Amino acid sequence: MEPANPTESMRPRRVSLRDLARLAGVSHATASLALRDNPSVAAATKARVCELAKEVGYQPDPMLRALAEYRRHKTRAPYRATLAWFNFFAVERSTREPFGYRAGAEARAAELGYRLDVFQPARSRESLRQLSRVLLARNILGILVPPLPTPGPLQFDFTPFSAVAFGFSVAAPRLHCVASHQAYAGIQALRELRARGFRRVGFLISEDCDEVSRRSFLSGFLSEQRTLPAEEQVPVQIRPERGLTRAALDELRPWFRRHRVDALISHYAEVPELLEEAGLRIPRDIAVARLSVGEDLSQPYNRSAGIDQNEHEIGRTAVDTLASMLYYNERGVPAAPRTILIDGSWRDGETVIPRSAMPERLPLMPATRKAPRGGG
Repeated sequence: MEPANPTESMRPRRVSLRDLARLAGVSHATASLALRDNPSVAAATKARVCELAKEVGYQPDPMLRALAEYRRHKTRAPYRATLAWFNFFAVERSTREPFGYRAGAEARAAELGYRLDVFQPARSRESLRQLSRVLLARNILGILVPPLPTPGPLQFDFTPFSAVAFGFSVAAPRLHCVASHQAYAGIQALRELRARGFRRVGFLISEDCDEVSRRSFLSGFLSEQRTLPAEEQVPVQIRPERGLTRAALDELRPWFRRHRVDALISHYAEVPELLEEAGLRIPRDIAVARLSVGEDLSQPYNRSAGIDQNEHEIGRTAVDTLASMLYYNERGVPAAPRTILIDGSWRDGETVIPRSAMPERLPLMPATRKAPRGGG
């Protein structure tokens, strides 16, 4: 009987991994390891297998790989290795540490058969050298670097390791990183406030946050703002302070009054409290949306309305990226660092109500502030 499609019999058979292994005179497992540049395979063998793969046109079968992944996920993954989590915050599980990243990373690591060990080094050169020796002694070759308390360079030799950073606080060296899509966060926050009736939306950010986000929050906001009528475009405010103070807010009073700001987008956690001390009721008099609200709702600033940066998914994606690097033996600082962006989502909170529920006229910020709570 002739085949249903005569051309099928004329097509050359696809070269499989077992075919390649037989041609190279090595085992199936050795061929697989050689193609992944695994250090357990001799350099000469790796070179021979890779060269032969090019000659015969070997390509991995994506359907077989998908089937293998499916089978692997149907069973509990065996222990593979330990991953290092660098925590440079002074206190373990500090309220400043974005714990959603770590929770997501721990969950995904367990699913893939990895264990996550936390290391709390100092950022001194000697402390990091000692940490490198400890990791190598324990055969820990995968590193996750969450956001640093203070952005800047990290004087750690990543040459023998696979590493993934969270966000952009590690100024040097440039590693593969997973981050929130902060430009979209700026767009999304403005759109959500506009959808709730606000027409005079201000934007307040520190120079430090603007720098460490690679101007992403600001560029997203400005790109969206330029689509609005000119009379509804409020000039942005970029402050030098890392933490907003009452004195800084006093300097902003003319800006609030001149532009009749009815909603404010900012990353400063202290904005709602400072505005209330200035005589405004949040959210009755002015709405406040944060550019980043975390998952720990025990912290008051995470109960604000704003953008949930999806820290849990960022943590999971970072582990997936690191596991792939370990699988393919990608070590050291990459020549072309990759950035994976994860979309956040709007989350309603205590600091925003629809504009229609606010007073008919927004009370302007008083020329003088109220006495602070507690008489201080």
